[in-house]
Amino acid sequence: MKVDFIIFIRLSVLTTLAFFSTLVAAESATSSFIAIGDLPYNQKQRTILYEGIIPSLHKINPPFVIHFGDFKTSSMPCNNKVYSDHLHFLNTLAQGPVFYTPGDNEWTDCDAVEPKKHKYSELERLKKLREILFSQPPKGASNLKWKSQQFYPENQRWEHESVLYSTLHIVGTGNGRQKIFVDDRELAIKEVDLRDNANINWLKQAFSEQKQNKLSAMVIVFHGDITQTIPCETKNCDPFIRYKKTLLNLAALTSVPILLIHGDTKPYCIQENFLGLDKVWRLNAPGDFSLIDAVRVKVTPSNDKEPFYIRSIIKDLAPEICER
Repeated sequence: MKVDFIIFIRLSVLTTLAFFSTLVAAESATSSFIAIGDLPYNQKQRTILYEGIIPSLHKINPPFVIHFGDFKTSSMPCNNKVYSDHLHFLNTLAQGPVFYTPGDNEWTDCDAVEPKKHKYSELERLKKLREILFSQPPKGASNLKWKSQQFYPENQRWEHESVLYSTLHIVGTGNGRQKIFVDDRELAIKEVDLRDNANINWLKQAFSEQKQNKLSAMVIVFHGDITQTIPCETKNCDPFIRYKKTLLNLAALTSVPILLIHGDTKPYCIQENFLGLDKVWRLNAPGDFSLIDAVRVKVTPSNDKEPFYIRSIIKDLAPEICER
């Protein structure tokens, strides 16, 4: 009887320890990744990329990498070889998947590149960009429940350690509403409207999936700085107002932390309480002639004070606070 009691006590202790071990593991579960974009724009930045950023990235060996667009300067030609070279870069950048969302330098600004020599159609370049860079899923993406949007394959979604990740095709140059030099303007604007509609639907689906699968955080990545306005004929216009209204409505209905990552402007900074929501952070990532580096993000949803730990990978710099 005494022996049975001792065995019972030992089993109880072991069960309790196992329970708390599982609980601690769940509480400390962390998703991490590296984001890079807005470079290289010149030879100096190219040297930093290949001699500093990429070796540091390989040492970290992240589960995946997100490229948020502008892999070249806007003055560099937009030919097919440039796209193919970038596809090779993405495929060899890391051991894990590399997810890419386009920047404006890759297509909507292409009609401004040496217009006397090239006369690129930005809509034709976007079509070719999709054909070359999004013809196949990123390597290893299927292990992360990866999916993409029909007709807009650059819009992607995946999961890692109970965190939902999503890309949206939002770019600078007024999200494609400015500087239309070659294409028919009415047609180009119509294509922007269609892309906006697709983005909004993809965003809504992401929030629906987060709720349905009870995921603990969200990270949404795009290129364009949605805090920017553009000059119109009589006043400043906001080409990103639909996105901010949709984010405001959707984020207000969830309690999980949400990180928005974008490039296109400087400085490297973080904004808490974006759109007045205490669960939404906005990161303006490195690059764009500011800090030439990639950024490492660790997502720990159980950490209410700092669910997103962010540091540059070469200099280990935290982002400054964005000016409002």
